[in-house]
Amino acid sequence: MNTELTADAIGRVLVVGAGTMGRQIALQCALHGLAVDLYDTSPDALAAAHNEINILAASFARHGRLSPAEATAAAARVAPTSD
Repeated sequence: MNTELTADAIGRVLVVGAGTMGRQIALQCALHGLAVDLYDTSPDALAAAHNEINILAASFARHGRLSPAEATAAAARVAPTSD
């Protein structure tokens, strides 16, 4: 029996909390092709997380870990939400 999970099998992930750990988890999931809802009750935390995710993804592209298109796509897979 194959127990390997793929992005297609999982589909979408919810990360609760947009603090340091939550934003890193959200970015790692997005880098692996998953759509991510990043939830927090604080609009400021969501804005900071969204900004940092974009900065980190761009940094991966600058250092050759991702192409610019891959970095943009990964960051776009993270949807900040307070709903």
